[in-house]
Amino acid sequence: MTDATRDPVSIDERRDMIRVVVSGLRAFKDPVPQQMIDFVEGRADDPGPLPDTEKYRNARPTWWQRMLGR
Repeated sequence: MTDATRDPVSIDERRDMIRVVVSGLRAFKDPVPQQMIDFVEGRADDPGPLPDTEKYRNARPTWWQRMLGR
């Protein structure tokens, strides 16, 4: 399936994906931006900037990018 034919991701699916990013940041004991927390809890419409993958050498470099389709 190409990117052009893929179904768009709903806001609830995006929230679930960002919830995984937030739990990953907490696992690395890094601060979680308040905007991401607000997005997961439904108080914001934009999760804000995603974390820099270069910072997390033990993680696969693009795990959150593949999950969000970026």
